[in-house]
Order: sequence, then C-alpha cells, then structure tokens
Amino acid sequence: MFEILKRGFTLVASVVFALGAVVWQPNAAQATCSLGTGSFSDGGYATPGTWYYYDVDSGPPNAIGDLWVNRNNTSWVETPGWLRTDVNGDAHKGPWTPISDEFAVAYIEWPNNNNCTTNEATHVNDV
Repeated sequence: MFEILKRGFTLVASVVFALGAVVWQPNAAQATCSLGTGSFSDGGYATPGTWYYYDVDSGPPNAIGDLWVNRNNTSWVETPGWLRTDVNGDAHKGPWTPISDEFAVAYIEWPNNNNCTTNEATHVNDV
C-alpha cells in the first residue's frame, strides 16, 4: 500500500513540476548579471485616483537603459532608451495613474554593461 502511495505522490509531483516549467517562462533576453534595483513607488499596487512611479537605485551612472515589460502575461516587449540614470546611477520615471486592470513585470537592461539588468519588478493596476 505504501509503495502505491509513494508512486502516486511521485507522479503528482512530476506533473506539478512539469506544469510549472511550462507556465513560468522567463524572458530569454534577460541577462544573469544584476545591476541596480528597480521598483514601483506604490509598492506595486495602484488603484484609481492614485499615481505611481518607476525608480532605479544603484544602476550604472549616466547610462541609458532599455525597458523590458510583460503586460498581462503576454509577451516581453522592449522599449529602447527608455530610462537614463544620473551620476549616482539613480533614475525616476512617471507619474502614471491606472486606467485599466493590468499585471506587469518590468526590468531595465543596460546595453553597455555586458547586458546586465535590474531585478524584475511587478505592478498591479486594480481598476
């Protein structure tokens, strides 16, 4: 009896692992080098009548970064030259206010720094 339960658990665990691998697909273009911290000013959650910003701290100084964003679990879209850091490697974009429901994952890629990126920051617009 124990052997049958063990086999059943192994089968279920294998299916869950395989489905997780299919559902979670990281951006193939994203590098393995992390440089700078990207975040949304509202903690990643916005409602109507509020404003939010995207900030980068400790990125490369005086760099122009490309935005990579995946909205509503569709595909990754690049916007070249979207962000420029100051002499300290910090940047600030916005403000925006939510106009529709959206789940977004975003990061900045630094083209002149061995394709290093910020972390992936998530944001939800709840309208």
